[in-house]
Amino acid sequence: MDNWKPYLHTSLFGTFPEGGEPFLFPSFIVDSTGTYLGSAVFTFAMGLAERTPSHRPGRSRPYLRTLLFFLATLLRYLLMIISMGMDWFLLLTIVSSLSLGQLLIELRRSNAQSGAGQGGSRARGDHVLLREVEIDDADADDAEDEHKALAR
Repeated sequence: MDNWKPYLHTSLFGTFPEGGEPFLFPSFIVDSTGTYLGSAVFTFAMGLAERTPSHRPGRSRPYLRTLLFFLATLLRYLLMIISMGMDWFLLLTIVSSLSLGQLLIELRRSNAQSGAGQGGSRARGDHVLLREVEIDDADADDAEDEHKALAR
């Protein structure tokens, strides 16, 4: 923590402090470019994992949904702690992994909707055709009178 910088920086192209710096856990020490890239890969995997549990379609049990919510929230806070380290490369890694995860979710939703639309069931975004009904003059006058009464 002695080497914390209160501005955006990166350790990717710089030197590492003597003894390294812990990354999330005291046993995960970043002391070389290889371990730094390992922390970036770990961060990327966490970002992808955050997007998957809470966005699974289907009906599952409330306890399972609560557990998935717990895991997704835990991952969100861990990603926040990483971003608070002010390392711009890790920040871009987080944003990239979350964006890729969201793209995969959107593609899955798009495929599910297009597949459901071809099978005959209505998916979100389909249009419903209304049946045309002829109204005679008496019905039109009654509807107009009701409209005027409601307007007052």
